Amino acid sequence: MYLHVARAHLERDPGELDVFRRKGGSGNMIPISRCRACGTRMWHEPEIAPGLMIVCAGTLDDPSWAIPTSHIFTNQAAPDAVATKDARVIDKSVPRTELWHWFTRIYGGGQAGGPA
Repeated sequence: MYLHVARAHLERDPGELDVFRRKGGSGNMIPISRCRACGTRMWHEPEIAPGLMIVCAGTLDDPSWAIPTSHIFTNQAAPDAVATKDARVIDKSVPRTELWHWFTRIYGGGQAGGPA
């Protein structure tokens, strides 16, 4: 699960990172940061959205508050994957603004045009 977060709202503990680039489902290149010590994927920094970080929820000190609102690329999901019942299910990539709008519609708060 990934969280879209404004870079200005993040703090991170010090540690060595490795960054590699790959082509995302949108066709755009995405720098991905991993922990150098264990290889855990930490976050993505999409070049088309400066100031946005896509944080891997499992890397948070307490990820229990993270709630899935959208499932994308479901056509590539594992056969036994289950989407949460109130989440939007999409088989391909969509603009982030559409995902933010769906989150705001379900859970309120923030702005429909970006992360709170």
